[in-house]
Amino acid sequence: MTNKPRLLKETRQIRAADPMPPPPERLRLSDADLHTYLRARGAASAVNSLSGLDGYLAAILVGPKFIDPRIWVADLAGENAMMATEGTKDALAMQAIVHHFNTISATMSDAPDQYRPRFDTDRSGKPDPLFWELGFYRNCSRGWQKGLPWLLEYESTCGWRSPLSAA
Repeated sequence: MTNKPRLLKETRQIRAADPMPPPPERLRLSDADLHTYLRARGAASAVNSLSGLDGYLAAILVGPKFIDPRIWVADLAGENAMMATEGTKDALAMQAIVHHFNTISATMSDAPDQYRPRFDTDRSGKPDPLFWELGFYRNCSRGWQKGLPWLLEYESTCGWRSPLSAA
């Protein structure tokens, strides 16, 4: 007899009617903490507000080219964010950013008419699209060969009004 542990093989069949269990919820920064995190990173981050983050991620999703997440996560949370130790501020920020990306992606694919850009508000309380636009445009220079003219052409042919062209 050997001293090796015995491995037991357990099989479980999932029937087509059985729903898949939801993935476990990962710890992440709250929106307020993520906003503070982006502000604290300053020029090291591609954006410095949740509105800018929303625009930046929207540009990734609607752009004509795939952008590797290792590139855009590094732009937002730093080069080492994907390798950060679980539970650290960088790891929690990365999880919050990816969660925001997945939320926008799911909305745009499942119910695109339900997507609403996340605008900051100005001093009078009105929506201010400036930081969303800056985040969106910041990413256009990375993956879009034609940049904004492509979006504006889409706008004129589809009857969609871009916040980038709002007066």
